[in-house]
This record gives sequence, C-alpha cells and structure tokens, in this order.
Amino acid sequence: MGAALLGPRYPKCRLSAGRSRGYALILPPSWTPSSDLRAEHPKHLFHLRATRSGGGASAEIIVDKCKGTSLKELGKLEAVGQRFAPPSAEMTSAAQVPGAIKGSSYYQYTYSSAAGTSRLKLSVQQNRLYSLAITLPTSPSAEVETEAAAILSSFKSFPVNIFCLSASNGGTAPTPGTCY
Repeated sequence: MGAALLGPRYPKCRLSAGRSRGYALILPPSWTPSSDLRAEHPKHLFHLRATRSGGGASAEIIVDKCKGTSLKELGKLEAVGQRFAPPSAEMTSAAQVPGAIKGSSYYQYTYSSAAGTSRLKLSVQQNRLYSLAITLPTSPSAEVETEAAAILSSFKSFPVNIFCLSASNGGTAPTPGTCY
C-alpha cells in the first residue's frame, strides 16, 4: 500500500529496512535517514531517525524488547495511547488498523500540542515493540502532510526467523544468508 501510494508521486523513494530488524518503510526522496543510533541509545534494539530536508518534520523508528507477542498484551488501545503520548500533547485520535500479515494489526495515534502534530504507529511481533513516530510542525504544507501519511502507511513490521532474531536481539549482525 505504501509503495503504491508513493510510487507515482515519488518515483525515487528509498526503502529503509533490514531483514534482521523486522520492519520496513518507504521514505520520499526529501527525507534523509540517519544511521542506526544504537550507540546513542543502547537500550533500544534499533533506533533510526529520518528528517525532511528543509526541517520541521521528522520520523523516528524504535525497536525494543517487550513482553508479549501481540498488541493486546501491550494493553488496551486508549491506555497504550496515553502511555506513549508525547509530553504536553493531547491524543486526538486512536485506531486499531489491520496489519500486512493476516491477523496482525497496529495501534495508530494522532497527538496535538503547541509544537505541532505527532503520529504514532505501534506493533508487537516476537517479543519486540516496533514504533514509528512522525513529528510535524504546526501548519505543515499539504506536501509534508501527504509525505507523512505515506510514510505512516508504508511502515510494516513482520516476524523474522530465529537466527536473525537471536543475533539481532544480542546486538550482533546476523550471519549473511541466515535472514530471509
């Protein structure tokens, strides 16, 4: 869905993914991803940030270990939304949306504050919490809004095989050829 949404309008989009990470998303050409920020934030399994050229908008992907294998184990939709709310922000929408894998789903939220709008998408797979947070300035352009919506819809998490899971949970790169 994300690729279809971005394809015609953004033909030079980048796929940011890693098989050992268990997630994928599509970034428009105007967004630049950082390298893995685990050195800055060692408590996370993975931590990536992307910013839009010209500033004002950013996306942050964080993968953490968690207890549980489903969103239901994380908590009820509204309670989880309150727990993950940015400081001084009000939750303006909360929804459970279908996932890419049959039977999977995501919690998706929108928050507003004096600083702007934030969107959050959460998923749980294999005792991992996957989160994508997109931050927009107050009164973003229609183009920035469209790009943010496309990034959010393109974000997917998926199970990885046991070899990838063990290696990446341990903080090492999986042996080439073990992740598929």
